[in-house]
Amino acid sequence: MIILISSLLSFIAIGILYFLHFSHSTLGENVIFGVTLFVLVVLQAISFLRKENKLKKGSEKTTEELVRLDDAAKLLIRRDWELNSVNQKLDTKVDELKKGEESLREAYAEIEEEQLKTVAILSNLTDPIIVLDDHDCVKFFNNAARDILGLSFSDIKTKISNKNNFSLENFKRIIKKDFVFKIIEESKDSKGMEEEIELTDTNPNKTFKVITETVLDQKGENLGMMKIFYDLTREKMVDRMKSEFISVAAHQFRTPLSAIKWVIQMILDEDAGKLNQDQRKLLEKGFESNERMITLVNDLLDVSRIEEGQFNYNFREQCLLEIINGVVNKMAEEIRYRHLEVKIDAPKGLPKLRIDKEKIEIAIQNLLDNAVKYSLENGIINIKVSMEGENFVKVSIKDNGVGVPKESKHKLFTKFYRATNVVKLETDGTGLGLFITKNIIERHGGKIFIESEEGNGTEVVFTLMITNPANI
Repeated sequence: MIILISSLLSFIAIGILYFLHFSHSTLGENVIFGVTLFVLVVLQAISFLRKENKLKKGSEKTTEELVRLDDAAKLLIRRDWELNSVNQKLDTKVDELKKGEESLREAYAEIEEEQLKTVAILSNLTDPIIVLDDHDCVKFFNNAARDILGLSFSDIKTKISNKNNFSLENFKRIIKKDFVFKIIEESKDSKGMEEEIELTDTNPNKTFKVITETVLDQKGENLGMMKIFYDLTREKMVDRMKSEFISVAAHQFRTPLSAIKWVIQMILDEDAGKLNQDQRKLLEKGFESNERMITLVNDLLDVSRIEEGQFNYNFREQCLLEIINGVVNKMAEEIRYRHLEVKIDAPKGLPKLRIDKEKIEIAIQNLLDNAVKYSLENGIINIKVSMEGENFVKVSIKDNGVGVPKESKHKLFTKFYRATNVVKLETDGTGLGLFITKNIIERHGGKIFIESEEGNGTEVVFTLMITNPANI
């Protein structure tokens, strides 16, 4: 616009100059001057057009730049809005993280407090506890373990061998007290074990049941092992007192019962005169009852001797098959009375065993007596003898009787225990036979176990060492 006004003013100025000059000059001068002015006007017009064209292009360029600037401005505004939105979200997340961090701090503080409480509880338990980490090193023990077993803080991080499922034998380095121990029960999955330890340098000697258990987290991952000690000193003392009482009472009963048996037998033999049928029946019932009492007394005495370590053994080479046949023949009358059949399956050439004949007879008679009592009429009792490896003979006594309830299996070898279902069927029995039998078998270096299902019979299996090195 400014260029256009400037060009117009230039034309007007040239026109005025031309008029003034034309009015005072000759024709020739006027022609020359006119031509010159024309050329100037043409040049000025060309210059004007060029400038106009440049201005137009500049304007178009400016317009494009303005459009680009406008687009950039819009993009920046959008980016700024997006950034503000992201910042707001980030602020929200930061607030949430702060709250989460605060909650985690509180939760950690609660967990730490609970851990301290747990450690305090474990530390103040009256029974010893020893905890191993997942690398089998001592991680923790309580005050009772320190005071009773003699552990010290220098034992922390001591590595314990996992031999025999972390047996107490492996803890002799850290248990400073003299002790003896035995394995009571070892689980089939080797994840737990029960032992019994007796501290021999205390007065009186302290006895503990020791349970070894694997420590698992909620995902089932192994966190280590734990030895838990339960004080059995008082229970052992009470058991000894009961055993002593039973031993004394049994001895006191044995003499008069033997006298009663002798007198009744003499009367039944008619040494004191003839008996009528009714008298004989009454005396026979009295004789049977007296025999049951004598059996009970003998069982009580055997239990007492076992617990006192006075159940003496006389090991000699014996033929096991002869002992089994002898027990079956001894019970033949009762077997026939109950309409049962006993089958014996044994291979030829069984080696002789170094055993106590009298004790093995007691064990087999107890097992066969149970099979006879609890079998159904017209049933079959299978006795199978076989080799178990090179060093053991295995004996199986299987019946088709009433079986054993699942909840009773773990108590069968304890004293005075009888399964609930057999009590209803057979009132006679002391609940001591399996306890005595188990101790006899284990004293011979063997093992005994029962496979049974209620209503589907029972199979008792035991093993005997061919030669028991401990008893040669």
